[in-house]
Amino acid sequence: MKVPNLYELADFDDFESKVAREEAPVLVLCLERSTGFDRQMGVAKKVLETYIPPLKLFFLREEFIGPFSKKFDVKGTPTFLLFLGGMEKGRMLGHTNEDTMEAFLSETLGST
Repeated sequence: MKVPNLYELADFDDFESKVAREEAPVLVLCLERSTGFDRQMGVAKKVLETYIPPLKLFFLREEFIGPFSKKFDVKGTPTFLLFLGGMEKGRMLGHTNEDTMEAFLSETLGST
């Protein structure tokens, strides 16, 4: 099943054109393909389907995780980074569930 507003980022050109220039909220998942990948993607997809205002969700191509983590000082995965108007507004480190993800989004977007 294709999930609307779910995209992959391959490199910094992708990031610049798809995230940095986007005015709407964008959630970027810095998430390695490990045991928890499917679960965390499931949480993010579920929130994406129901969250208002609508979000765009991007996950990083495996080979882009290292360069992205270095540039954005990501200390571990999974890390969820929220961008608004091309600027990072907040981040959450660690495995999460739907309620915690929704609370993070509401608190962060509510403070803009």
